[in-house]
Amino acid sequence: MILIKILEFGKEHWKTLSIVAFLLAIIIKLGYDYSQMSNLYQTSQENSDKQIQELKEIYSHELFLNEKALEEYKETMRQIEEEYRSSLEELKEIRVETAQQHVDNFSGDKEALARDIQAVFGFKYVP
Repeated sequence: MILIKILEFGKEHWKTLSIVAFLLAIIIKLGYDYSQMSNLYQTSQENSDKQIQELKEIYSHELFLNEKALEEYKETMRQIEEEYRSSLEELKEIRVETAQQHVDNFSGDKEALARDIQAVFGFKYVP
């Protein structure tokens, strides 16, 4: 008896019952999709945080390498400047010695001085 009344009610209001069933299905599907999207968003946030942390580690490592290279560069430049100053001092000493040697050797012999200049610089002496 109750079954017959339910069937009659179903025949009479089948459109309304169909709409309610579809709405319930849509609500359940939306809830499922929302939970999936929430999980996807959470996973995406975790991956982004992980990537940011890895990038920070890479950056700090690169910064360390850059600082190390800069220190090596400064040390190399210091050594080069030191060698340059030393070579400059030696060159000054050699120039003074050579000039004194030329003065001593050629103060009386102008032809020997001319030959020496021709040999060193490739000039042709024209008296």
